[in-house]
Amino acid sequence: MKIQVQLSVLALIFLGSAAAAGAWGVGSFENDDALEFVSEVLKERMPEPISGPFKHAHHSNGYIDATLGARILVAAEAYAAMNGKPSDDLPEEFATRFAPLPCKPDRKIIGSVENSVRMVMDVNSSELAQLWRDSPDYEKWIEGVQDLLIRLR
Repeated sequence: MKIQVQLSVLALIFLGSAAAAGAWGVGSFENDDALEFVSEVLKERMPEPISGPFKHAHHSNGYIDATLGARILVAAEAYAAMNGKPSDDLPEEFATRFAPLPCKPDRKIIGSVENSVRMVMDVNSSELAQLWRDSPDYEKWIEGVQDLLIRLR
């Protein structure tokens, strides 16, 4: 009985250290949903891989689930890389595909990307933000997303 209680406590501590199942860090690429999306983009299984998450956010009725939130952050990281300001933890193949462009992405598109990222940060409109809010790493996650917004400019 004592061992079961200790295991339960350890499980709660472990689960509380990551905002969502499959997350091992606060970075945009440190969760299963993000890496799955990176893989899909690199395999080009999706018709509009990078703009897709933003279109889904636009049609989300004001609420973004955790999977879509993770995809939005990854897609925004691609735009930051195209803008010449990649993340330090950008996967190598992803970085190669979205290397800095000779001309920056259109300001209107970047504005839409920034709006979607802000929605992901908002606990009133984002499951991902709600999950992180309940984590001891919430402030680190917010700092990382704010850094992404800066790199988009």
